[in-house]
Amino acid sequence: MGVRIDGGFLSGQVIHFSPNLNCIIGGRGTGKSTAFEAVRCIAGDDSASKVIDSEVWPDELHLFWRDEVGQQHTLLRRKEFAIENVDDPDVGPRAFDVDCFGQGEAARISHEAQADPLALLRYLDRFVDLDEAIAVEESRTRGTSGAPNRDRKG
Repeated sequence: MGVRIDGGFLSGQVIHFSPNLNCIIGGRGTGKSTAFEAVRCIAGDDSASKVIDSEVWPDELHLFWRDEVGQQHTLLRRKEFAIENVDDPDVGPRAFDVDCFGQGEAARISHEAQADPLALLRYLDRFVDLDEAIAVEESRTRGTSGAPNRDRKG
């Protein structure tokens, strides 16, 4: 649903998320990388960025999200501490499933796709659950013995 940033370079900022694609756009030095890494960090994604827990890093990051059954959760990460679930500290989830791609990562994928077109397909496949589609396709191409069904056309 969104993130709230308290302290550091972006103190007081609130970012509301779209349920689909979200982009951070701005001029040089406006905090794009810090905001991006804050979202990545509070979502539980690993990052080796030097900005994390630096002097510009937020004192507190708050992530508000709604799970698949509609229950709202609040995650909190204090500077130099682990993520905690504010609503259910004992057994509540402490990670949020989100895909984050920085500018360098998108450029790398684009470069790889020029040499290997399947690189782009592998990247796009990350956004779609293909397990069911693969199972359906496999069941169509196999006979009852488990061997490929060569009599079927198409």
